[in-house]
Amino acid sequence: MFSYILTCTKKLENNKFVIDLEAHIVEDVNHYLRFKRYSTNFLDYLETLKTKTSVDELKHLKYFSGIVLAIEELHSLEYAHLDIKPANILKSGDEIGMIDFGAAMN
Repeated sequence: MFSYILTCTKKLENNKFVIDLEAHIVEDVNHYLRFKRYSTNFLDYLETLKTKTSVDELKHLKYFSGIVLAIEELHSLEYAHLDIKPANILKSGDEIGMIDFGAAMN
């Protein structure tokens, strides 16, 4: 399973809407992936919007477009994510990226 996640992640590493893999660490029989750090996930970000009286529609359109482009790239490589949800979309400033390709299918 781990090698599948690593393969999928590496195939997507040039997609600007997929979180960058910074390191693959092996300790004995354990494998770890270290990704670029993002400040929050989209689920937590959406919770903060509940208290706002107005939102920046253009910014949110950019976020949505980024998610669609990431999915489109995944599909062009003949993968399906299968676990797309706000918790698997990370946000840092105006940057977003997808994570968790463990359920992705080829």
